[in-house]
Amino acid sequence: MIYTMDKTIIETVKEWFSRESGGSLSLPDGWFGRPYDNRHSLTSFAQTSDGYELILDKTIKINFDDIKYALDNKNELCIGGYGICRFAWKEFDDGMPNFKIYNEGEIKLIK
Repeated sequence: MIYTMDKTIIETVKEWFSRESGGSLSLPDGWFGRPYDNRHSLTSFAQTSDGYELILDKTIKINFDDIKYALDNKNELCIGGYGICRFAWKEFDDGMPNFKIYNEGEIKLIK
């Protein structure tokens, strides 16, 4: 397990994606899509004036007001300790935008 004390949150996330190239997305209320069926790749991850912004597959946007930790558990990346997480995505079939807000829990990417 690699903790963010040794590395920045951004380094931890980018290194995990560099090594694993992507993973299935688990949200605080369950899987996004079918477990282990979808592999989401990193488009970008950066610190913003409001916190952090994670973009997957060019269409999934996850904004965090803060992140307390990012844990690299080899096959799993856990991001947590945020106050508010805004999750936005577009449906694959009709392109309709969707939006959810989480106040607790973890965002996980699993190989």
